[in-house]
Amino acid sequence: MKLGKMQSTNSTSTQSMATSTDVQEIARQQEAKVWLDFLNGDENAITQLYELFAKKLYNYGKQLTSSHDLVMDCIQDVFVTLIHSRENLSKVASVRGYLYVSFRRMILKKIQQNSRMVLTDQISDSQGFMFDLKPEMMTINNLFSHQQHKLIRSACNKLPVRQREALSLYFFEEMSYKEIAETMGFEKVKSVRTTIYRALEKLSDMLSIHEEELRIS
Repeated sequence: MKLGKMQSTNSTSTQSMATSTDVQEIARQQEAKVWLDFLNGDENAITQLYELFAKKLYNYGKQLTSSHDLVMDCIQDVFVTLIHSRENLSKVASVRGYLYVSFRRMILKKIQQNSRMVLTDQISDSQGFMFDLKPEMMTINNLFSHQQHKLIRSACNKLPVRQREALSLYFFEEMSYKEIAETMGFEKVKSVRTTIYRALEKLSDMLSIHEEELRIS
């Protein structure tokens, strides 16, 4: 069984994916508008950016370190840095990509400065970026039963941590390959495609024995 090829007698999945794509596009347009407002001196724009991304950055940061205080400090530092450097900033291709890259670099730098903390690349495969598949994380989530959720979650969490991170950014944070490459420090976008492809292939192999159980009715 190949992921993405599960049969369905219902057109709901296609409609849900189309709707999700529309929502993503609207969200990106909103992010771009708020960013431009911020660059143009709108004092409310930084608050809007914070409201759009603080929770997302927190959830991402907690996958990199268990320190709540460190994550919160880095989130605050990211937005304070934006305010102080606004005059030197310009339009960016992706607002979320820019913020995630800034946040990741900042949090990893602070982790490196503290020998008692652990870097992402040193986290074992049983730690970091563990999948939960909560309803708010994926639109397609409501197509699966509780048992199907358990099977998919279990398979996802058996993947190497870097593959889990790439999948998390791609599916849950809705990032492009280029954004993921910049965020995770890949030199080439092609490496992201390869990482995600291999992860999906592994998932396909692990879930192949559950083909009937994963069939969407």
